[in-house]
Amino acid sequence: MGSIIYQVQEVLKEQMRDGDSRYSAKIAEGTHTPEGIFTYDTLETYLKQCCSFAKWVHAEHKYNTLKKTRPYIEAYLQYNMDRGLSPNTLTTQRSALCKLYKCHAQDLNIKLPERRRADIKRSRGKAVRDYGFSEENNKDVINFAKATGLRRHELEALSPHQIQYEDGEN
Repeated sequence: MGSIIYQVQEVLKEQMRDGDSRYSAKIAEGTHTPEGIFTYDTLETYLKQCCSFAKWVHAEHKYNTLKKTRPYIEAYLQYNMDRGLSPNTLTTQRSALCKLYKCHAQDLNIKLPERRRADIKRSRGKAVRDYGFSEENNKDVINFAKATGLRRHELEALSPHQIQYEDGEN
């Protein structure tokens, strides 16, 4: 059977659908959350979150099989809410655990805090790459980026012939 970490790894790796289209799977299954994991980045994230859960359950409750740990999902999420983890992190943890146990968020008896864009702390302040960039001298660029929703790398790749102006009148 192996350690609880090994069990987590095996269950999640079995769900890997490398080369399959998540979009096609959603249509075929008629659901927003199709069975399986479709990217290696998601697999890596889910492994990290589920292994953290497994270690917590093993330390707190001394269980070493996945079947016995399922009832502790809500307690783990509540523990992390009490620790002050962000709603986005909690949602990722819930999604990972739902994949691990092949259940849905509605099956869990816990309400996570609401996610709000304004509460995101990462990438909201000044970055080192912004040194020497004058917001005053580049108001036009900033307003253009805000109006179009383009990201920095998309702005850099944009050329003048790709820009078309429409005044909104017929």
